[in-house]
Amino acid sequence: FAQGNAASINSKSPNEVLEEEFQGADYVSNVGDYVVFPTMEDFLKEVVSFAQVRKKGADISVRLYYRYEKSVIFYKQDPIYIIDGVMTSSTAKFLSIKPEDLLSIKIIYNPNKLSQLGSLGQYGIIFIECILITSGIESQCEKIRNRSSA
Repeated sequence: FAQGNAASINSKSPNEVLEEEFQGADYVSNVGDYVVFPTMEDFLKEVVSFAQVRKKGADISVRLYYRYEKSVIFYKQDPIYIIDGVMTSSTAKFLSIKPEDLLSIKIIYNPNKLSQLGSLGQYGIIFIECILITSGIESQCEKIRNRSSA
């Protein structure tokens, strides 16, 4: 999918500076390598390691986890999402993004890397890089980017 739209893909990741600050992501998923899932929730459940979608009644959350020695440690709250360089704590905004609009998802869950951010990053970071849409129809990624600059 993404390879066929090479002209519409960002040539430089808007998250690159932040990713380099943490010596790269702990997990990378190039969305174009997979079947397109209808929702972000489905994509996370089927493809993205170290992330889990949880539902309790009407509430929905995303929890990152990591393996430490022989155990698995789950973070207690939702991570921070950085969508094309725009930071948000809104899981609803993150889950509203269609996987077909994504180029990649990168996750930092290593507590040693996250400690650089103090309490801001204590539950992990999910970096989203979106495909640059040239059709004139505003994607959810573009809505998030545009609202942050307003």
